Amino acid sequence: IAAHMQNKPESWIPPEALKRASAGILAAYDDIDGAMDGTIHNPADITNFDHSILRKAELTAAQIETFDLIRQTTKFPSGGTRGDGTHPGWPISDISGWSRFLIGTTPPPWPATKGGATADLLKAGVPFIHIMSDTKTRSMEPTLDYWKITSFAESVRISSRGGTAMPFTDPRDYSALAASGSKMILWHGIDDESMSYLESLQGYEVLRDRFPGSEGWVRYVAIPGLWHC
Repeated sequence: IAAHMQNKPESWIPPEALKRASAGILAAYDDIDGAMDGTIHNPADITNFDHSILRKAELTAAQIETFDLIRQTTKFPSGGTRGDGTHPGWPISDISGWSRFLIGTTPPPWPATKGGATADLLKAGVPFIHIMSDTKTRSMEPTLDYWKITSFAESVRISSRGGTAMPFTDPRDYSALAASGSKMILWHGIDDESMSYLESLQGYEVLRDRFPGSEGWVRYVAIPGLWHC
């Protein structure tokens, strides 16, 4: 996502445009969960999204491309939690929050993080995703700019510390917890702009399917309207 905007600055979406688009999405889909209450409780119900909402909010074709990139499912070269190596993308229940982490409040090109400028970049409205991507890339490849990498597999290799941080088998073994008598509550904000709640939901579904009777000791709560943390 960050590399896309670095390479195509015209695809960056200003905060004001995101707010307009978010208001349009809410107006169109507020009642998809059966309640007109100013909140989209289950954005996964939005299956055939109407892109005219974005055009009415004055998003350009390049900006709509960024919108689609963020919400689409991405396939990674890994087995992953569910065995299919997919990241489900971000929900669109409140995209105004994307400015905080994914998009930033200042347009690209964004400067590199070398030289200890991270705090200054944050103050300047550079998105966290750029700072994290650039810092991690430089820790692996000190002379490499992440947005110049053309191979998706190479991006994944670097961001996952050479593959060591991306398990190729599923590590979730909760058999000890299942036998202990303890209980666990997992929660995630549906409007989290940093990590998609659909991703943690995948993990919960795997756990639930793997341990019959797990509904007695684990619950997953998705919280409408809640951003990151």
